[in-house]
Amino acid sequence: MSLSWQPNRPCILLKWPSASILLDCAVDFATLSSCLPLNTKASSRFDDLPPYRSGSSIDYLKACCDQVFVDAPLEVHPVPLHLVSINSIDAILVSNWMSLLALPFFTERSEFRGTVYATDPTLQLGRLVMEEMLEYLERSEKTKVDEQWKQHDVFANFPNVPSSDPREWIGFYTRAQMQHAIARNVSDVLTITAYSSGYSIGSCNWVIRTEHEKIGYLSATSSRNSHTKAVDWDQLRGSDALILTSICRFPEHSPDNSVCNVFTVMAETLKKNGSVLMPMCPTGVLYDLLEVITVQLDQQGVPMDIPVYFISPVAESSIAFSNIYPEWLSDKKQNMAYFPEEPFTHAYVSYLFITMIADYSMDLMKCGRLKVFESLHGALCHQLKTPCILFTGHPSLRFGEAVRFLELWGNNPRNAIIMTDPDYPLKDVYGPYQNLAIRAFFYPIDTRLDYSQLNPSIMPDLSPKLLLMPEAYVQPPATAPQRVDFVVTHNPHTTFRYGDMLTIPSITKRKRIRLHPELLKSLNLRARGEQSDVGICALKGYLCAYDNILELKLESTVEAEVGHSVDSIRSHCIGKLSGDSLIRALQKLESTVEAEVGHSVDAIRSHCIGKLSGDSLIRALQKKNIKATLETSNGCTIVKMAGLHAEVRIEADGHRTRIFSSSKETRQKIADIVAHCLKALQD
Repeated sequence: MSLSWQPNRPCILLKWPSASILLDCAVDFATLSSCLPLNTKASSRFDDLPPYRSGSSIDYLKACCDQVFVDAPLEVHPVPLHLVSINSIDAILVSNWMSLLALPFFTERSEFRGTVYATDPTLQLGRLVMEEMLEYLERSEKTKVDEQWKQHDVFANFPNVPSSDPREWIGFYTRAQMQHAIARNVSDVLTITAYSSGYSIGSCNWVIRTEHEKIGYLSATSSRNSHTKAVDWDQLRGSDALILTSICRFPEHSPDNSVCNVFTVMAETLKKNGSVLMPMCPTGVLYDLLEVITVQLDQQGVPMDIPVYFISPVAESSIAFSNIYPEWLSDKKQNMAYFPEEPFTHAYVSYLFITMIADYSMDLMKCGRLKVFESLHGALCHQLKTPCILFTGHPSLRFGEAVRFLELWGNNPRNAIIMTDPDYPLKDVYGPYQNLAIRAFFYPIDTRLDYSQLNPSIMPDLSPKLLLMPEAYVQPPATAPQRVDFVVTHNPHTTFRYGDMLTIPSITKRKRIRLHPELLKSLNLRARGEQSDVGICALKGYLCAYDNILELKLESTVEAEVGHSVDSIRSHCIGKLSGDSLIRALQKLESTVEAEVGHSVDAIRSHCIGKLSGDSLIRALQKKNIKATLETSNGCTIVKMAGLHAEVRIEADGHRTRIFSSSKETRQKIADIVAHCLKALQD
């Protein structure tokens, strides 16, 4: 079952008779676009916005740039957990840091009692992103408002209608809930193994094996050259079922071209004495950009004294963690880890500047471009130099230092803001800033698999027996509806949508069953025909299921282990029904219904389902020019139609009708007449 309506943020429930696994967690951050940005400093630009409707009691709805925004605490839209029994889920598999962001909504606000599986880099880097978000949110708290605006007749009239139903939105989790959710992580029916997906440090695909099946799960995966360990395809080949999710959102934008465009805009802006704002999360593509930025700017002829700032509450930790997991880095960077060098060059540069901040050494200030700070306050206030390049959060443009710098730099047309996160398109997040003079660009750097990689090479190579994927992947994306090549063409395939329940065909109906040693002693194998080396015999025993293990035991063995006879066990577990007790229960139920409704059960039955009489059926048949005769036999009314070689028997005092005819068409024709007759009686 798919619990997420976003193909790029999957959440899929897999169920076996004896186990349930949730593949990734999902939360919709598109809801942030309906809210005004948070700001730690009073901003007259947002504080003085006019109300959406003058005189309205909903004064927290503000009009800005021909759109409507809610001036209230930020909310997100997690997947609705009421669709499943969350307490029956045995494990949650977290594939990457983006999935980890949603984990507390599943573990801390529900009855989940299972285990969470994730790689250690995913946990640590995901924790940093969560801490950054919570730090930004805690810096600026807005007054909680009522939910009048969530009425459909209110929000449905917004020019910018919310991306989903606001009545299902909730606030962020707390820092304590985040820490408790991550603490759940731990490193016989299912064997689950993680393999590198190549998308980010620690990101993985999963292979789930049962006794007879292998199910592969492709989450966010990248086969492009980057700082991460290459994707491991070997274990995914020949899967009985392969679940494909999280492919490139903007296949019309090549990530290589986007990177070139980013550095071109950077160079042009800096040469015009403008600054560049890069709202990003503190991990992922950021590492690649920081590593190549110096070379790219030098090639563009940008002066060496132009600084690059990385501002985040977790900036230092992010850079440190990027260098302590060499086993999750590319082969080239793994080799560097065995020498007295950091895998990432930016780690050395950042270390110099961290030392510089502590020692106020002007000599070290000239050693590199990258400067790391926790926030806009403190040392940065005195050392910020423009023009510059500034990496900071958050790409939603609703909280974080990006909001502050948009206020500071927004009125200067020489400055530029470049959005690269494919999950936060410029058109969705830039609403409150459309009237600013700063130039805005959207160059999505999405390294996830695209159709040009999947169709000609990857899918034929993996060759799954069945491919399961979101329905959106078999039709061109909304951003490029004319591109019919932007679809997955592998067959056989099955698609799913939000809320769909699919059954994956099993390759075998067999189950492995253990035989108890006492049962083995009683086996009397006999040769079968001419095959004297093959023996067969009949088995008799009781099949016991415990801890997902099936075992066949003798009756005496079961009784000795439990201390009771098999008959008493059966009576205790499944009960023993007698006809008299059932009749008494039904009579009691009938009297209860009659007392509550005030009518007899027969009267209720006649009103709800109709009571057919032979005369009414004869009249209905005559209207269709069908001749019929009426007979009575053993309390049963029989309507015979000689011309059709058919008859209808009305039993149970008119509450049961049986149609007899050798012709299927005749039976259907008479059934329609009977149904019409009953409907006429009810009317």
